[in-house]
Amino acid sequence: MLASFSAVSKRQTWPLLCFFRSVTSATASVSTISHASEEIHEKSPAGTNETPLATTNSLVFLDGLAKLHFASVHKPQPSEADLVKREISTLLKNKSFDSLARVLVKWTSVSSDGTWQSVLTHNELSYLVNKIVNHQIGLITKAGTSIMVHSNGIQSLSSMAPARDLREKVRSIYSNLLYGELRGHLYLRNRRNAVPAFRLSAIDYENLISMELNNGKLDLASKWFQRMELQFSDGLYYQHMTQKLWLLKFQVYSGGLSSLWKVEPTDLYELEVNPRRSRFKAEKKWLEVFDDFVCHQELLLASSKVIFDTNLLTVMLSSMAHSNNVAQVTKLVEQNWGISSRGKMDSKFSKPQQDDPLFPTLDLVQTVVVSMIYNKEYISGLAYLNAFQEHYNIDLSESKHCWDQLFRWSEITTRFSEFRALQYFIKQTATTLYKPVDEGELSITLEEAQRSVDFDYEGYLKFVADLTNQRTKLISELWKGYHQSQPGFSARVYLTYLRLLEENPLDETAYEYLSALALQHRLHGVSTDSFNRSATNDTIYKIRTLYSKGMKALINEKGMRGELWQIQPLIRKWSLDDTMRERLGTWATSQQPRFLEAMNKKNLTMTGEEEEDGFLGLMS
Repeated sequence: MLASFSAVSKRQTWPLLCFFRSVTSATASVSTISHASEEIHEKSPAGTNETPLATTNSLVFLDGLAKLHFASVHKPQPSEADLVKREISTLLKNKSFDSLARVLVKWTSVSSDGTWQSVLTHNELSYLVNKIVNHQIGLITKAGTSIMVHSNGIQSLSSMAPARDLREKVRSIYSNLLYGELRGHLYLRNRRNAVPAFRLSAIDYENLISMELNNGKLDLASKWFQRMELQFSDGLYYQHMTQKLWLLKFQVYSGGLSSLWKVEPTDLYELEVNPRRSRFKAEKKWLEVFDDFVCHQELLLASSKVIFDTNLLTVMLSSMAHSNNVAQVTKLVEQNWGISSRGKMDSKFSKPQQDDPLFPTLDLVQTVVVSMIYNKEYISGLAYLNAFQEHYNIDLSESKHCWDQLFRWSEITTRFSEFRALQYFIKQTATTLYKPVDEGELSITLEEAQRSVDFDYEGYLKFVADLTNQRTKLISELWKGYHQSQPGFSARVYLTYLRLLEENPLDETAYEYLSALALQHRLHGVSTDSFNRSATNDTIYKIRTLYSKGMKALINEKGMRGELWQIQPLIRKWSLDDTMRERLGTWATSQQPRFLEAMNKKNLTMTGEEEEDGFLGLMS
């Protein structure tokens, strides 16, 4: 029960307010101005620091006039609608979006004792749902990171369940509004031909399309655009298209949202990256959507000229990059911000000022850099990142999400497997190993390839080394920039660098990684009885797991190199506490047979090479 309305007489009862309070479980305390003033009056010491002038007849008379004047002011009791709105305001202030969504679901259902129209306008209801949708999208982003770290063996306290639950509540709200008596899910088949009982506004369409889009449901987002065209027929559809709806159209139909980009298997890496949650076959080229916008934007803007701002250009750049149109991306960046693909600023270019709609934002910089990395233009991506910081003072210290995306795409686009690299190299070079009968069945091992006289083994090693160096340099440069910016702990960033450490185990890299994580452990560590212990539990758990994985990678490398005597001192010195020290010690002991086997194999190989060299020496 909310305690917001203690000033209301207990004798007054309103069905709608009682209904509201029976649904929500949120609690809050709001003091009215009158209560605050009474409290101040009660606490003020009487008769202190009074002067003789304070008791003169004139002042007493004037004070009496003031009291009589304010006593005559009528103070009506707040209406039921006012009280419910205060309750809603409290829920928003406390970010109790789940409670608010639960109220709106119940409120809009046909079984409700009250009616939402008696309190809220259509626009106010749409505004509240918009707040819920934005919060739900934030939960999706957070849960997505948790799923990423969980898939790599890092447990997380966050989950997708709260985001899914909130998404279903929003769908229920609109199902109640549109179909009333027809109970069930918003997307049931029997509703395709049903006549809706409620006319959605442009903001409602923004809410539904944005939510389905960010939940990876491009097909459902597209259906709401189709429904909007049916609702506003006879050419009125474009008159109801808002600026945000145009941006959403770029994101739905032409890849304007990089978080939903797919990465198909390549010659160098066989796994597919597909964050989408449904099939979508209605994609369009970005120019088709852009031409549609240019032809009809005057209906929205009441002018014959397209008004570009940073938000529009950010979405357009994403659409261009998704279609692999790198030349158009670099041209657009140079025309609007004066920076070339080499990171050089045109000395004759007039930079937009900070109050200009085209002044670059963090989202725009992220989009430009991700666009280059997605299209494997790694040098240009880093050049743009440095140039925007230098010439526009873009602050990356509060940009953890930006760094997450840069590391995510850098890791994805530079992946390769040595087996796939070998098959690709064989196909690209003149060799009798490759018989172009069925490329799908081509699978030659390195040992088989080395038996061929025309296999360029040195060339293959150089090819793999170049791929490795490209991956290492890009991620290392981003790692350096990330620590210079100090945006806070990011599990994705450290996990990406851990993969680099596991692929290229170097002591210097490993100790750098462990030192950085140890610092984060100190920054986020709190005592077990601290009041904010629960708020840091998830972060601390991720840090400890990543640290333990880094230690295992370093221990494994030393064991495989035969440096067994260094393992126990390493565990004693670098473990974060006794618990980790004990667990790592147990794990290292369990791996010792594997380390000994690798060392014996290495010794046998060295002995064989020495004997072969000795035999060749006798023959010469």
